[in-house]
Amino acid sequence: MKITDAAKTALEPILAQNPGKLLRVVFEGFGWGGPRLGLALDEPGENDNKMTLNGIELLAEKSLNSFLDGQVIDFVNSGMREGFVISPEFGSSCS
Repeated sequence: MKITDAAKTALEPILAQNPGKLLRVVFEGFGWGGPRLGLALDEPGENDNKMTLNGIELLAEKSLNSFLDGQVIDFVNSGMREGFVISPEFGSSCS
């Protein structure tokens, strides 16, 4: 799993406003393209993996490990839509 620089820039002020909370990847079910993943702010739990990606601390339940490989958290601001997206990696512009 990776976090793009655009996502990092958008996440930093959100995390700064929520001390004690970390970014959590959550499973939202299955869609046409496979697992749908989302983001939430949360505190670490017993069943979590904690990782640091591109300077951002991230939580995910251990049961999600197989879904996270190759996924990229990005921030999109195209004028028509703005927000975080998690999708399979197609490029190499991430850290």
